[in-house]
Amino acid sequence: MVVYLDSNAQSPILQEVADVLACLIHDTESICGNPSASHRSGRYTRMLIDKARSSIARATGYDDKNIVFTSGGTESVNTVMSQGWDVVLLPATEHLCAIIGAKRHATDTHLIPVDNNGIPDYIDAISRYNSVSGKVLLSISAANNETGGILPYKDIIKHAKDFQLSVHIDASQAFCRIPEKWISTGADFITLSSHKVGGLPGTGAILIGEHVSKLSPLICGGGQQLSQRAGSENVLGIVAFGAAVDAYGIYSWDKIEDIRNDMEKKIKAIAPEVVIFCERVNRLPNTSCFAVPGWNSELLQIQLDLKGFMVSRGSACSTGTSSSGYVIDAMHNGLDLAQCALRISMSPTITNGEIADFVENWEELYKRWRKKCIAI
Repeated sequence: MVVYLDSNAQSPILQEVADVLACLIHDTESICGNPSASHRSGRYTRMLIDKARSSIARATGYDDKNIVFTSGGTESVNTVMSQGWDVVLLPATEHLCAIIGAKRHATDTHLIPVDNNGIPDYIDAISRYNSVSGKVLLSISAANNETGGILPYKDIIKHAKDFQLSVHIDASQAFCRIPEKWISTGADFITLSSHKVGGLPGTGAILIGEHVSKLSPLICGGGQQLSQRAGSENVLGIVAFGAAVDAYGIYSWDKIEDIRNDMEKKIKAIAPEVVIFCERVNRLPNTSCFAVPGWNSELLQIQLDLKGFMVSRGSACSTGTSSSGYVIDAMHNGLDLAQCALRISMSPTITNGEIADFVENWEELYKRWRKKCIAI
C-alpha cells in the first residue's frame, strides 16, 4: 500500500494530463519544431502553446497576451522581485523564493509579523511604507504552502491599492483549489506553478495586470513571449499545464475538504493535545498541518514512509530537507512546535479509505510514542 499525501510539494500528474502527453509523445515529427519557427512543425507547437495559454486565460480571467510562461514558480516570483523595487513588503511566513528573491533584487526588504493564524499585520506595514519615495511592492501568498491558511488577500490588496502600492500574489497553492477569477483581485502580478495542479514540474506562469506596461525580463536573450522571457518555450510542460488546468475543474474540492475535516476530527479524538495550525481561518481544502507537542516529526515522517504513507514536515526546498521551522515559529503559537509539525496535503483523487488507513497507522505510532513517554 502506498498513499501519497504531499501534493503541496508536488501534485501527482493527473491521468488526463498523462493521456494528452502520451498522444503528443508518439507524434514526434509534429512536436519536434521550435515554436518560433515558421514551418509546419513550428506552427503546430505554437498552436499547442497558444491553446494552453487560452486554458489558463479562461481559468484566471486574464487576456492571453498577459500570460508569460516560465520554468516554474521560483523563476516567476524572482522575475517579479527583479522589477526594480525600492522596497518589498512580505509576511514573515512567505515562501523562501519570495523572501530570498526580494533580498537579492530589491533595495530594501521588510518582513511583516503575523499572528498565530498566519495573518500579517498588513495595515500597519502598508501605512508605514506609504510615504516611502520610489517603487514599493507588497508580495503575499494567497495560501500558505505549509499550513494551508488562506489570507484575506482581497482586503489586503484593496488596502495596498488605497496607498498606491504595487501587489504581487503568489497563487501557486491556491490556483485551481479555491474558486477565484484572479483578474478580479486587481493585483499587478500573479504567479503560478504547473506541478501544484497536476502538471509537470519545470513550468510556471506570470499573470500581468493590464495597467503594467511591460515585464522586464529576468532571463534575457531572444524575443520570445514579447521579449518578456527569453528562451525556447517548454512545449510539453506548457501543454501539460494547460491540460491540468482544464482537468482540475472536474474534481470536487468540497469532497476533499470533508475528508480532511473528518481526518482532523479523528486525530483530535485520539490526541486531544494536538495543535492544528490555522484551524480557525479559511484553509486550502486539501491541507492539514498539525503537531503533537513533544513528538518530533522527523522520526514520525520516516516511520510513516516505511508504512507506505508519503507525508512532509514542510516545504521541500532542497533534497531531503524541509523548511517548516521558520513558518511555524513566525506564528508565535507559544509552544516549541516547529520540530513537531506534520503536513498532510491531498491530491484531488484521494479517497476516504486511504485517509482512514493513514489515521489508523498514525494512531498506532502515536500510542507507541505515548507509551515510551510514560515509561520515561
